[in-house]
Amino acid sequence: MNSFNWQEDMDTGIAVLDMDDQPPIRRKKVREIRRQLRQGRYSVADRLDVVVERLLEALNR
Repeated sequence: MNSFNWQEDMDTGIAVLDMDDQPPIRRKKVREIRRQLRQGRYSVADRLDVVVERLLEALNR
């Protein structure tokens, strides 16, 4: 079973995965998506169904 380490994002106060436990490529991708979110250029709504499905799959393992 996957183990997730959560921490509070200091900018938003939202719980996020601890990126220190992720491979370097994944950290880079997450930083890029966070930057796009701050700039309003990343549409979460377009990806929400996929994200929820993957999260449910991970939680049910």
